[in-house]
Amino acid sequence: MRMRTTAATVTGVLALTAFAVPVAHADDQPAAVAARAGKLTAQDNGSISNLVVNGGKPVVVGVSAAKSFTVSFTAKDPDGVEDLFVQLWRKGTYEDPKYAFFTDETFINCGSGTSVTCKAKFVIEPGWLYKEHDAAGSYNTSVTIYDTGFGFDTETAKNNFKLQRAAKLTADASPERVEKGDTLTVTGALTRANWESYTYKGYADQKVDLQFRKSGADKYTTVKTVTTDGKGKLKTTVKASSDGHYRYSFAGSTTTQAVNAKGDGIDVR
Repeated sequence: MRMRTTAATVTGVLALTAFAVPVAHADDQPAAVAARAGKLTAQDNGSISNLVVNGGKPVVVGVSAAKSFTVSFTAKDPDGVEDLFVQLWRKGTYEDPKYAFFTDETFINCGSGTSVTCKAKFVIEPGWLYKEHDAAGSYNTSVTIYDTGFGFDTETAKNNFKLQRAAKLTADASPERVEKGDTLTVTGALTRANWESYTYKGYADQKVDLQFRKSGADKYTTVKTVTTDGKGKLKTTVKASSDGHYRYSFAGSTTTQAVNAKGDGIDVR
């Protein structure tokens, strides 16, 4: 398949291309493709199916490492699929989003014909998100099909994946050797990526489950729910009952990654 470089109309705060620096504005996408012959017309013959972003998991971005992921889908058009454009966007509209990530031809791999299976590669650098914490949240995926008859059609999947800030969680149960029935104190901290300081900072006022796994058991069970303080710290007490491991577990939020702390073992005598 022959692919051309295309760009999306992005007049909001943040617009990014795969493997590129941020741009504040970009060329109008349909016009850029129409320029080849001036004959591009809107149609509704194209369709998208089997659309999956990042294997169905949230796209999690931390403070230093780039996040690479793929968008896979099947594109169909009775006139034959010639070009494709993929845009991930949040807030606003496809034509005028507040946040958008899009590809050019270098990063889309497809077959050829009236039905093609495609993979579009994206990379997000934490540095592109400077001070843009609102960029985290639910995203839409739009795929534009350009056919061999100079027609195009854009299909959009709404709220089909999340871009999230990476999170870290710790747990410390003490004392680690204790008499049965005595009080244990379990402390910890929930932090998440800050795209201004590029460090992990406390995530305040969040519900976190304290869980326990008895020695010999396979699964953790929830003992109680604890709320992080203004600095993301956790602290609670429980009665020691048997040997095992305590951990904190955060279910995640729209903007922040779900995470489990490493279990901390206790010895009950």
